[in-house]
Amino acid sequence: MPAQAHHGGAHYLDVPTLTCWTQNDPSGADEPYLKLNGSRIWTGPDCTPITTMYPGITTTFWNQVYLDIMEDDFGNDDFCGSVLVGPQSGWGQQTYYSYKFVSGLGYIINYQMEYTVYQ
Repeated sequence: MPAQAHHGGAHYLDVPTLTCWTQNDPSGADEPYLKLNGSRIWTGPDCTPITTMYPGITTTFWNQVYLDIMEDDFGNDDFCGSVLVGPQSGWGQQTYYSYKFVSGLGYIINYQMEYTVYQ
């Protein structure tokens, strides 16, 4: 496992918006939440297409971290996408798109997440 760079101290992550473009659940609303390196940091309201939610998260981290979009289910939760965030992955405002495969349509946008990494 390669060593991770420290890059001078704490880094900050803001997640101002998360948009549900396509539902993950075949019936009923999605119940999205965000995880940072495996820990839940935000639980959203139920959403249907096309709904923009405003997590308003600001958190700190030290190296690169994984920011996951998840969808709560009765059984195993659905993994909707993940992005590696940190100074090595880029500073400033960024947009991440998660995709899902839909038979007959191919890959379509599932979620869109705006986030900012800064020092």
